[in-house]
Amino acid sequence: MKEVIYTIPINDAYDVKCGCPVCCLEKQLNDESTEYVMGAAMMEPDVRIETNRLGFCPKHFSEMLGMKNRLSLALMLQSYLGELLEKGVVADTSHISKKDMEAISGKLYESSHNCFICNRVNEKLELFIKNIIYIWESEPEFREKTREQEYFCPKHLAQLTRTAKSLISKRNYSAFCEDHFGVTRKLLSSLSEDVTKFCNSYNYMFRHIPLGDAKVAIERTIDFLNGDNERD
Repeated sequence: MKEVIYTIPINDAYDVKCGCPVCCLEKQLNDESTEYVMGAAMMEPDVRIETNRLGFCPKHFSEMLGMKNRLSLALMLQSYLGELLEKGVVADTSHISKKDMEAISGKLYESSHNCFICNRVNEKLELFIKNIIYIWESEPEFREKTREQEYFCPKHLAQLTRTAKSLISKRNYSAFCEDHFGVTRKLLSSLSEDVTKFCNSYNYMFRHIPLGDAKVAIERTIDFLNGDNERD
């Protein structure tokens, strides 16, 4: 398979063959984006404008708090709080018109339901998804690599198949879906058996049967349903 810049991280993720490869790519993008925000980008005016407008979700606030560069986080918070003050959050609102109050509430809603890092990761992941589809269609070796994956999590399985529908031919689309759903069906069957075995272990009639991997059936199932990188 010909290696070019955009295929290298995709092939690296697919070479691991452990869990969902798109989750692996998403985690890389998340780590890179968090480090980007906490680094020199924090002082870039255009980035600061966007972080003030969008804010951050609880997950990414926690991740940034856990990093060593607390000064960058403090500077970002200083700017963000100043933006909130300018929006009139703590101002005397007794004489503000209903229209102006709705505008203030709208801006607050936007900042509390958005996240600069989430948006950045999602935008870059969409490009990776399109590249994955392109490589799958153009490189037979990558199709084989796809069939060798452990599984694709529900979120990324849906994203891959929905995006592919508008990018590849109807004939290839059926094969694309089978390659991705095929490997995932194997895991689903295994998880279903292990969850059933775990449930049966609470029945005295089955207590003599060793649990094996079924001991962690709940954790494995949640990892699959939520995506590998959602549970710490």
